[in-house]
Amino acid sequence: MRSIRTEIAFMSFNEEESLLHIEITAGAEMTLENTSRHYRVIHELTSGKPYIALVNAANYFMIDPDALKYGALQNTIANRVASAHYNSNVANVLTVSFFKNNHKPGIPVGIFKTKEEALEWITTLKKEGIFNLSKELI
Repeated sequence: MRSIRTEIAFMSFNEEESLLHIEITAGAEMTLENTSRHYRVIHELTSGKPYIALVNAANYFMIDPDALKYGALQNTIANRVASAHYNSNVANVLTVSFFKNNHKPGIPVGIFKTKEEALEWITTLKKEGIFNLSKELI
């Protein structure tokens, strides 16, 4: 398992499971500039392979509108096949819901109370064949 920290989050990638666990840093201020760097690091960490993001959003964070739009662009998240957010506080639930409904990232996005619920959803998506994790997309 490989791990790295960006200005936004601590991340670890389980290549065997194609699972990128992201723990958002408390008080993270997501600007277009540092969000762009964050996604470049994700691409390097995952070696450009398809992955599922498991996001611990317990910590409060701020994201500017340009960074929110950037995070939904197909070329930004080309290798992300799903995103499961858990432990979200109310403000973060609203932000992720706004992102999902208004920017329509083109991948399944779920919001859950617990990590276990998020992992259960991911398992269900895998069983239903919603995405293919066996091939490199880029």
